[in-house]
Amino acid sequence: MFDSFELDEAFNIKVDGKDFNLLSTGQQDYVATAFRVTVSYLLSLLYGCPRTPLLLDSVGDSLDEVHYSALMDYLSGGATKLFSQVIVTSHRSA
Repeated sequence: MFDSFELDEAFNIKVDGKDFNLLSTGQQDYVATAFRVTVSYLLSLLYGCPRTPLLLDSVGDSLDEVHYSALMDYLSGGATKLFSQVIVTSHRSA
């Protein structure tokens, strides 16, 4: 969905050169989820705990069905290779 992510020293996120707050709510939800997966994985490596379970709460709440499905594809394809288990909760009203 996106080509580049940048994180500056103040933890401001830029996606494809745009500030995070300029993205749509759905895009922010997708980026925030990807960021949470990345940070969780890096911390597990840093502390020597690879293949731990990952719990993601309130994922994809603002996404429509098509984009929610794409996010779940990302999580089931990429995140499941990094963690022993991926548990996702959502407050979506489908």
